[in-house]
Amino acid sequence: MQILDGQLVSQLTKDDLKLKVAQLKTEGRKIPHLAAILVGANGASETYVGSKVRACNEIGYKSTLMRLSDDISEFKLLSLIEELNVDPDVDGILVQLPLPKHISDEKVINANITKALYLADGSAKTQYDNLKETGYYANVIAGNISQQINIDSVQVNTQSSPIYFHCWASIKIIRPNSIVTRNLLTQGYLRNVSRSDHNPHGFLIERWETVENKDLKTESR
Repeated sequence: MQILDGQLVSQLTKDDLKLKVAQLKTEGRKIPHLAAILVGANGASETYVGSKVRACNEIGYKSTLMRLSDDISEFKLLSLIEELNVDPDVDGILVQLPLPKHISDEKVINANITKALYLADGSAKTQYDNLKETGYYANVIAGNISQQINIDSVQVNTQSSPIYFHCWASIKIIRPNSIVTRNLLTQGYLRNVSRSDHNPHGFLIERWETVENKDLKTESR
């Protein structure tokens, strides 16, 4: 059995991403942009979101941290998420949980999921429905669980039509007392479609499926 040096792997991944970002800048292409939303003043949330912002700065990604007061209305928060979802400059949105009691975590999750489903065909909706049926999202909310996905690499075959892709990633499931790391291998196809407010990238993900998703290690916190 090989013991994985998490810090070494993390640094190597960051170093690789720095080179890729530098290449994007040289070619005059778009730099990935993360928008993070932090509601209220929760110490653990401050630490977690702060680490994401620092990682973006280290790699060279753009990041925007939006700090909102804990008395913001649910309507205003959902409206902000809506604005970010249609902003072509934003590539990823992080809404840090838990949220204040007067805001429904489930509604916020559903707002993001609904927008994401515009980017894919029925295969993504099927996987979402299966997870919802098993109570996955309810357990995430009830257990105060955060999830972090790190993309290792994406293989794209532009010779096929539609375009085939295979994505290698890992997911960290962060619970109050433990951190579980799982691998996440997915594949599917990309079809060119007209750009719209709901799909500003002009690609539709088709026949998306999870090939492998198993535990790699569990750490105590």
